[in-house]
Amino acid sequence: MKRLFLFALTLIAFASCVKEDAIENESIEGKEYIVNLGFSGEIEVSHSPLSKAGTNDLYGVQVYTMDTEKNRYTPYAYGLFDNVADMEIVLTGGNKYFFMASMVENGKNCIDTYNGDYSAPFSIYNNSTPLENKFIYSGDKEMSSLNNGKANLKGYIGTFYRPNIVRYYGDVSDFEPTENKSVTINMKKVVFGAKFIVPELSEGSVNIDIPDAPEMVITYPNTEVEDIFTFANGNAQYGDWNDDDFQENLEIYITWTKADGTVVPVSNPIIEFIRNEMTTVTIKLKKDDGLSTDIDMNLVNEGIKPGANITVNAQ
Repeated sequence: MKRLFLFALTLIAFASCVKEDAIENESIEGKEYIVNLGFSGEIEVSHSPLSKAGTNDLYGVQVYTMDTEKNRYTPYAYGLFDNVADMEIVLTGGNKYFFMASMVENGKNCIDTYNGDYSAPFSIYNNSTPLENKFIYSGDKEMSSLNNGKANLKGYIGTFYRPNIVRYYGDVSDFEPTENKSVTINMKKVVFGAKFIVPELSEGSVNIDIPDAPEMVITYPNTEVEDIFTFANGNAQYGDWNDDDFQENLEIYITWTKADGTVVPVSNPIIEFIRNEMTTVTIKLKKDDGLSTDIDMNLVNEGIKPGANITVNAQ
């Protein structure tokens, strides 16, 4: 009898634990939950608590909620942060949410500001956004450039869609808040590298124009230049820009300006740039007229996956 009594108590305790777990994992309609955000993936930032001191990196987060009547996500909240530890948001049970996030390395020093507020990719439409390290709850405002390359850079007039900045992107869809549940966003680099070498350059400068990007210039006696650019992500045919094999095929315009001011067209090859890979282009100039005989391109491994070797004949 004693054994039966103890067995019954065990069953009751087990059922109670199961019930508590079920309640904890249930999104109770109308209940407010405080949810913390964290990051994983290539960004190498975990959800563990960080120092309260801010960094020069900028994080933009846009949150949407599902409108069941319209069957689509609508703006819910946004925030600009320099400290992951401050990312805390209030969500309502019974609703589904979509999180979109982008980080710019050293964003405080490279993203343009207006009255101290930051421009694209963190702008609210065409208005700059203050760095407040908190979420602003709004159904009619959103950071509309987090999922594309648009950016306003310090020192430049106008907007670039392939700016020379290092960016990360990630998103989480159909998130339902429950007790003690947090959001972890897998972030990936959405950039490509471009390196140009002109070993025979003996005077003047070589200008390299990548579409919608700041111009790259090699001025003698230098013979090479390199930089990292964010993808534009403006064409759906390329897929999601944080896919491992995402790429954009871009027509590059290369010209040589001689010491006397004469501008000599060199070539305008179409180059395939792959996510997280550095493409190295070697330009060979003729000594007589400066016209390129050929362009050698190599996708080189610089801490990331190696690529194929490519040779393009100059025009």
